[in-house]
Amino acid sequence: MSNIGHMNQEILILTFDLIGDNWSIRKKIWRELQESGAKLAYRSHWTLPLNEENLIEFKRICEEIRKFGGKAEVIKGVKVV
Repeated sequence: MSNIGHMNQEILILTFDLIGDNWSIRKKIWRELQESGAKLAYRSHWTLPLNEENLIEFKRICEEIRKFGGKAEVIKGVKVV
C-alpha cells in the first residue's frame, strides 16, 4: 500500500461536445488533439499530463471548439488507477 502515492498522476482532461454533424470540424479538432499528444480516454475525454504547456494547448483547443458552437471544458484531476 505504501506505493499508492507513486501511482497518483496529475492530469488535464479536456471534455467536449460539438453540435451537429460537421465532420470537417470534428476532424480538425481530432487532429489538433492528436498533434498535442493527448490520449483519447473515452468518447470525448482527452488527457495530457498536467503542466503549463499542456494547459495552454487545451485552453486553445477549447476556444476553437467554442468558436464552432460546441461546449468544452478543461478539468484538472488526479489519475489514481
